[in-house]
Amino acid sequence: LPTFAPITAYAASSTVDINGKDNTAIQTDIQAALDVASSGETVTVTGTVTGATDRPALNIPTGVTVVWQASLTGTASTLVRIDGGGTFEVPAGGLLKTSGASQAIYVGANTTVKVSGGTVEATASGAAAIFLYGAGAKAEVTSGEVKGGSRGIASNNDNIVSVSGGTVSTVSGGSTAIYVDQGASTVEISGNAAVTSANGNAILTSISSTAEVSITGGTVTGLNSVSGGTMHISGGTVSSPNGNALLLEYSGNAVISGGTITAKNGDIPVVRKSNHTTGKAYYIGERAGLFDTTGTSQSTQGTYQFTPGTNLFALDSVSLTTDDGPYSYNSSTPSTEYVVATLSAWLNLTGASVAASAGNTAIDRTA
Repeated sequence: LPTFAPITAYAASSTVDINGKDNTAIQTDIQAALDVASSGETVTVTGTVTGATDRPALNIPTGVTVVWQASLTGTASTLVRIDGGGTFEVPAGGLLKTSGASQAIYVGANTTVKVSGGTVEATASGAAAIFLYGAGAKAEVTSGEVKGGSRGIASNNDNIVSVSGGTVSTVSGGSTAIYVDQGASTVEISGNAAVTSANGNAILTSISSTAEVSITGGTVTGLNSVSGGTMHISGGTVSSPNGNALLLEYSGNAVISGGTITAKNGDIPVVRKSNHTTGKAYYIGERAGLFDTTGTSQSTQGTYQFTPGTNLFALDSVSLTTDDGPYSYNSSTPSTEYVVATLSAWLNLTGASVAASAGNTAIDRTA
C-alpha cells in the first residue's frame, strides 16, 4: 500500500514556518493551523519565500488573527487572498510584494487586513497593494507602508478604510493612493498618517460611490477628487503640488471645518467645483473661501487655513460693498462663484445682497 506523509497538526496560537515552501505547502500548512484555532487566538507565519507565482487562499475564522512576520515576494497576480471574517496582520518585518498584475492582498467580505509596521506593495501598473472586494472588508493602517502601482488601497463594495499612521502611496504618477469605486464605504484619515500621490489623486471617490471620507489628521498630498459621497475635512494638512487640493464633480460634496488646505504655489483655488457637479461645498469656520463654478477659470485666491467657528451659512452669490477683513470679495454685481461666508469680524456683510444655495431656505442675516 502507498504511504503518505502525515499532515502537520498545529496547536492553537501556533507558528507556521513557510521558508522555501511552494504555494501548495504554504496554503496547506497555514490553513491547517487556522482550522484548529479558536476566537482570540493567533497563527504567526515566519520564513522567506521568493519567486511566488501563485497565491495561498486563506479562510481565517472570525476572531482569529494571522500575524504575517514572513517575507513573500514574486510575480503572482494575487499574492495572498483572505476570507472568512478574521484578521490578517502585517507587523514590522512582514513583507508582501508582487510585480503581478492585480494586487498583493485580496480581501473578502467582513475580513480585515491590518498593516502595523510591515510593507505591502504591488508594483505593476494597474495593480493595487490592497484590494477590498467583499462587503464589510476592512483595511487598517497604523504604521508601515502600503504602495500600489496604480492604487495603494482600492475599495469596491461597502468597505472600511482606516489610516491612522504609516504611508499609503503609489509607485507611479497619475495614480490614486486610496480609490473608492462604489458603495457606501467609509474612509478615515487621522493621527500621523501620510496619504500621497504626487502627480495623481490622493483620494478619489467615483460617481458610483456614496462614501463618507473623513480627514481629521495626518497629511494628504495630491488632488482629492470627490465624484460621489462627501469628504469631511476637520484637521490635518491637505495639499496639492500640481493644482487644486479638492475637486468636486458629479454628486460629490465637501464639508470643511478645520485643517490646513493648500493648492499649487498658492495661486489657484484650493477647492474647485466642476461645471457638471450637482454637489455642494460648505465651509464651517471663521474664514470665507471661494469656489470656482465654471471648471475652467484660475482665480487667484491663495492658501487658507480653516478653523472651527460659528454663525456660518452657504451662499451661491454675494455682493459686498464693504469689507473689514483680510479677504476681499467686493463687487458691484453679485459674484458668480460659490462663497461660504462667516458673519463675524472677518467679513462685514452690511449692505450685501444674499442668496441661499440651491435647495436651501433663504435667510437674510445682513441687517
